[in-house]
Amino acid sequence: MNSDTEAPRQKIIEIFPELWKKVYERHVKSQIVSGCHDPFHTARVGQYALTIAENETVARLAGIAGLCHNADRILQYDLGLGREDTPEELVITLVNEWFDVTDLSEKERSLVLDAVLKHSLPNNPDDSQVLITLKDAERLINLEPDTIMRTAHFFSDFPVVDPVHWLSDPEATYREPRSVIKGLASCAEWGNFDDPKYGVRLPKARICAKKFADYLLDYIERVKECWEEAGLLPFIPPK
Repeated sequence: MNSDTEAPRQKIIEIFPELWKKVYERHVKSQIVSGCHDPFHTARVGQYALTIAENETVARLAGIAGLCHNADRILQYDLGLGREDTPEELVITLVNEWFDVTDLSEKERSLVLDAVLKHSLPNNPDDSQVLITLKDAERLINLEPDTIMRTAHFFSDFPVVDPVHWLSDPEATYREPRSVIKGLASCAEWGNFDDPKYGVRLPKARICAKKFADYLLDYIERVKECWEEAGLLPFIPPK
């Protein structure tokens, strides 16, 4: 998967084919076959978890958590609710249904379920190794090169570049970046190890994060150079 990390011999979807089938079919049933939280996202997060985990036990559990972590998104879509409004008990029920095709013990189920329920929260010193691995894995997906296209697709209502503010619009936020390039710059921030709330923490994850963040930042700088070359950045309206 990455030359900078020791690639696992198997893929997560090969190690847990029945679980992957269940998760994939559940996405299809809800007509979630593309977008930021499609079934392929779960497989990629699970694969990263397998790759960056610090031991085989954590790799197995975090890999399963990666495959299952879209449960809230599926229910959010089905129920037409905001993510925060999705009843936790429904998420637990769905994930436990998927667990039935695994050989997880009750203790392991509890660890994986805890990771699934908390994977979107900020870093916490009390996070288990399974949860840390899952959080880092999802953040790495948001740094991979295809996030350039995904950001443009997701923020298609915004202009690609804000020639007036570039990346400094005071009203821009992570959810409302006001330009595609600003949204991409926000993705690159997942590579900031010093962020106590959302920085990746595992050594292998940091290697991957730096490589991908450097790539995104270089891409952003090249876009800036092109606009500057045309005399459009900073933009001054003609009089």
